[in-house]
Amino acid sequence: METSRGVNDTRMTLLEDALRPAFVSLPKDSAGRMGAQTARYLLHRYFLNKKGWLLKGLEPKGNEFKVKGASAALQKDWEGWVPNYLQKRFEESHNTQQGIVLHDLAQVAASLEDLVHKEAHLQLEEVYESLGFEKSATLQRQQAEEVIDMYLLVYLTSRNVTVGNPSKNRQRLVSFAQKYTGFKEMHEWLEGIETRSMSGTDFAGISSLVDEVGDLYPLFNDQECQDLKATMMRMEGGSRKPGRIPLADFYNKSKYSHWRFTESPEYLRDLGALDESDPHRPHVILSNYVSSFNNCLRATGLYAVCCRSPCETLMGTLEQKVAAPTASVERLVELVGAMSTDTVTARGPQLEGKLVERLRSLAEKSGGEVPLHGRLFAQWMHHAFPRECPYPHEAGSTNPQTPDEWVKNTGKTLAVSEEEMNKIVNDFCPASGLSAIDSSGKILPDWAARPGCTEAEDSELPWSDQEELMEHHKVVESASRQSELLEPAPHYGFLMLLFVPVVSILGFAVDQKLGSSNGKLQKKWRIVMAMVASASLAIYMELLDPRVAVIGIIFYVGYFRSSIAVVGSQKTSKLADPWEHEDANFKV
Repeated sequence: METSRGVNDTRMTLLEDALRPAFVSLPKDSAGRMGAQTARYLLHRYFLNKKGWLLKGLEPKGNEFKVKGASAALQKDWEGWVPNYLQKRFEESHNTQQGIVLHDLAQVAASLEDLVHKEAHLQLEEVYESLGFEKSATLQRQQAEEVIDMYLLVYLTSRNVTVGNPSKNRQRLVSFAQKYTGFKEMHEWLEGIETRSMSGTDFAGISSLVDEVGDLYPLFNDQECQDLKATMMRMEGGSRKPGRIPLADFYNKSKYSHWRFTESPEYLRDLGALDESDPHRPHVILSNYVSSFNNCLRATGLYAVCCRSPCETLMGTLEQKVAAPTASVERLVELVGAMSTDTVTARGPQLEGKLVERLRSLAEKSGGEVPLHGRLFAQWMHHAFPRECPYPHEAGSTNPQTPDEWVKNTGKTLAVSEEEMNKIVNDFCPASGLSAIDSSGKILPDWAARPGCTEAEDSELPWSDQEELMEHHKVVESASRQSELLEPAPHYGFLMLLFVPVVSILGFAVDQKLGSSNGKLQKKWRIVMAMVASASLAIYMELLDPRVAVIGIIFYVGYFRSSIAVVGSQKTSKLADPWEHEDANFKV
């Protein structure tokens, strides 16, 4: 597969090295090849963790989360994204029915990176035209900085520029600098890249800088993500559950912060960010909300910049050290106990009893070891690191979409109204079971006597025993059994050359002996010999597994021996042989 920038050996080596730990640890077939859906999952994780890119077509479950009730046109648009098309071409050219190897994945990753940079260059051409500059011109330094600022406006707002109206576009740029939250910090970061990396003021030089902006912006975006996480953690005070924010507090906080927490419960539910395990006290799941689509920046038509999940770093460490799809309970306790984050200190080999108990239960259900890439282990990681690892909802229970897509597909309003906020505060129990704050910030009276609010809030996070495994994980036993049964029979030609003559001589001797004593048994023996001859020929031609032939012959020989026993008992009791009667009738 060729790419526009070229995939040299050094670049491919770097990509393979980056993908290798996850590739080694993910389930594969007996030949060490990965299925298409697992490869899609790996690429999604790679781009999101390494670059902060949520690439269209590589989201979790891929095309499986189809929008219920969406029109055919919307569904076609959803499925028509470029990475899907690219993967289809890749699968056709590489015959991925046989599976995907590490080098194949590196090729796809390189091609996707090239597509992203190519689209950035096309956007840059439009920016040139919008400001009245020729692509072939070498710009002055100030003009080059103006081009980069305008490109950043398009990148951050996902808006098209007005071609042919440079004056209006420059006014938009001034307005953007004045109104965009955090513009000063962002522009200082951009100036640092310009000082460090601008190689020239021609189109090639500015294009190279634009590529670097796209590659490095997720690092700058991490600061915003950390601020969002810290803000939400300060909202946990009303809940006994770690990593959970009472829904009423979630809405109330938007009045006192630059963060606007106004997503409706319906949208939060579709995102998978709403915990309704306690019907009287709904909570927003911190880790799911921070990493959800609504906090992504739609940078280009190919990808969005999203918050990178700290859980990916934890999983990456496990994958690198385990280097296998499964691990023992003891090994996982050792590795996870040594891990720490900004909210969880290293616990050493002594994890909480409930965590170890559940880990042992997972191992028992999976044949002795824990699958690292199943829903249950992801849920276990959420319990171990509730503010870092998202809660894995069961398949089909969520429908994550960007805000624009959700509004377009559902026809509903994204933001909750003031009236709805007040209703939520009035309808649900406070997380503490004692008091609540209304939308104006006032403390409401004791609610403990209200129906459903008499019991204190449970501190236990929800747990579901529903397992969902990656491909090859769930069929590893049956696949190995099928491969045994469907395996071509070994070539027994040499053994047949020895076996057939010996059996023929012995068979002829037995046939002659039976012919002089019992004609009917002789007929049955000849059937046995015919079966042996046919089976021998089929085995020689590799048409029959010898194990199947042996079982069939043993069964018939057993039947033949029982016939001999019956004849013997009949002669002992001096009863006539019924076969002799039939022979006599036949002769008449």
